[in-house]
Amino acid sequence: MGRRAKHFTTAERASAQKEHYTKYNNSPHGKAVRAAENRLRNRRQVSNWSIPRLLPLSYRIEELAQLPLPENESLFREAFRCTLDERALARWKKEPPFTPDDDPTDPRSREYRTCTKDLVIALHGVRLREQRVRDHRRRDYFRKLGTKGAFDKLREEVERRLQVWERVTALNIYDPHDHSRQYAMLQHFIFWEARTIYHIYYAKFLQ
Repeated sequence: MGRRAKHFTTAERASAQKEHYTKYNNSPHGKAVRAAENRLRNRRQVSNWSIPRLLPLSYRIEELAQLPLPENESLFREAFRCTLDERALARWKKEPPFTPDDDPTDPRSREYRTCTKDLVIALHGVRLREQRVRDHRRRDYFRKLGTKGAFDKLREEVERRLQVWERVTALNIYDPHDHSRQYAMLQHFIFWEARTIYHIYYAKFLQ
């Protein structure tokens, strides 16, 4: 004896199948699977995107942009979570050349170099936090302006930042020994310009 058919007609079978899929999609497992599929589909779409009418990025930008951040440092994590007093970082967030450093410590001393290193680490955390905020705005472009309008805005931002990149990489005003903090902060600024250009150019904020 064979199994008794639970649904006799085509309509009944279709209705039962639809009910099964609905229950599955609304289950925790179904939601998790669907979310994973959506992430994969989005990554595939983004990997094929490019911002129109932009030249390829330079090797130096590509190389710098992919250097790791000091994410294991406690100062980085505190700055990222906005739990640090950031007043000492304000002057270093601006585009170089910087205003004169008013730290009276000997620039060649170990204490001064250690403080500089800590400032750089903290500033990495601040900049990543600020990048996340700007990424939210960039994602909004696609919702508010559509794909073409969003790409226009992103292209404008990349072009502006490439101009900044050209200016700051041409600076040769800080001696790494006599102006070690300014020199370190200039390198930091250049790194973050490269990272941001790369981040926008390849739409990393959508991944």
